[in-house]
Amino acid sequence: MSNPVQEFNDYRSRMNKQLLSEASTILRCEDCIKYHFERYHEEKLTKKAVMEALEIATFVGGSIVIPHLRKAYEHWQRIELNTK
Repeated sequence: MSNPVQEFNDYRSRMNKQLLSEASTILRCEDCIKYHFERYHEEKLTKKAVMEALEIATFVGGSIVIPHLRKAYEHWQRIELNTK
């Protein structure tokens, strides 16, 4: 059975190494959100606190951030499932 969280971390590490060896570049918002959500979970932030942060991001960023927020929420759900 695949582990989407581990797959993302492996992919992120592999690609970061390649990118850093070639040139400086900006990573997609989704990658950063996923990384930080994993850190939030490690630091034991509650789901309520994380969802409040998403609400603020939507208010500040506007509707343009909604696709990133969908994927972020989905990743948070995966993280929760992997720790049960």
